[in-house]
Amino acid sequence: MRHMRLRVAAAFIAAATAFPATAQKAPDDAKRMTIARELLAITGAAKQFDVVMPRMMQQMAKIFIQQKPTHEKEIRDVFGKMLQRFVDRKQELIEQIADIYAKRLSAEDMAATVEFYKSPAGTRFVQALPEITKESFGAGQKWGQQIGSEIEREAREELKRRGIDL
Repeated sequence: MRHMRLRVAAAFIAAATAFPATAQKAPDDAKRMTIARELLAITGAAKQFDVVMPRMMQQMAKIFIQQKPTHEKEIRDVFGKMLQRFVDRKQELIEQIADIYAKRLSAEDMAATVEFYKSPAGTRFVQALPEITKESFGAGQKWGQQIGSEIEREAREELKRRGIDL
């Protein structure tokens, strides 16, 4: 059961952070990259990362602690030290995402989107985004746990019907 939860959590974390591991060649259009960076800044992308990374580390630490509860202090210490190192690397991700935006969107479309985020509605959206992200992450975790439990239960039942008792 613990191994199943670890796999489900790892899959969720991988899906939540899945980005190409290799750097992609930046577009020739420097203007598009500049606007893409501005779009990411004005949308609060870095702030979202600041919220998600600590939660991800807490969840991973929790999984490790479930496996070795007698080593909780050491596990928390390891994840605590790793957290800052990975938070400090967020600019790598921002550059990769800016590159993706610049490849997929025109400078005009990104500029229009930036203008929306500068509007009162866009500003309110950005202000609400950290809590939306936090609650969405929690909902995703809860959903993943429910689905994982259902899959495990149904698989055990079906295997039992086939004469395999786990």
